[in-house]
Amino acid sequence: SALPWAPTARFTGISVYDLDAENKIKGQTDYWDSIDLKQGSYSRSSKPDAVQDFANQLFGGDKTSDGELPYELLRRADYSVRRYPAVSVAEVAYDVRPEGYDMLGSYTGGFNENDAKMTPFLPSIITVPRSGGGAKTMTWPVSLAEDDLPGSRVVKTRRARELTVACLVFPQAATEDAVQYWARELEKKLAADGLSGAPGHETNYVVAQYDAIFSVGDR
Repeated sequence: SALPWAPTARFTGISVYDLDAENKIKGQTDYWDSIDLKQGSYSRSSKPDAVQDFANQLFGGDKTSDGELPYELLRRADYSVRRYPAVSVAEVAYDVRPEGYDMLGSYTGGFNENDAKMTPFLPSIITVPRSGGGAKTMTWPVSLAEDDLPGSRVVKTRRARELTVACLVFPQAATEDAVQYWARELEKKLAADGLSGAPGHETNYVVAQYDAIFSVGDR
């Protein structure tokens, strides 16, 4: 490798083929979601824009966290659409975020019925009712294997199904105002591109946190 790290450049989009009178391909135009998709339609961007988008990925503009739950990238625009596999998860209801981290950290650290230590995947998934009432939930993806996770009197375990999600990174702490604002922004972007959430998505806000609990990294 010419670079001292192992960057991954990822592109999603469409190809439009130009056919002749005999329906043979005489030309092809490729469009990238990341730079060519605008308000639900595609238009070619300039070559400098394409080069900049590629360079941003090589030099840190599109990082993947170590230990992240693997996923299939379906769209990379100014938001992303990802398909996550089925995974066994551990989750707890909590009042304040450190409480959720403490309980799940203890569980994966060996405080469970099997005294088993486990290394969860990133991110921590935080689910908060939009109504402002009801319990907040923190979920950690733990294992891709179908075996049951160790039991616990405090932590609930279950098998989460394969799921396709739309994601938007925002550069602020996950305060109530920030989450509400960026959730609206994501919904606007999806609507402009002809996409919508599954029935019931309006019930909760879902935030993924990749870094330390008190950090100010991207969410």
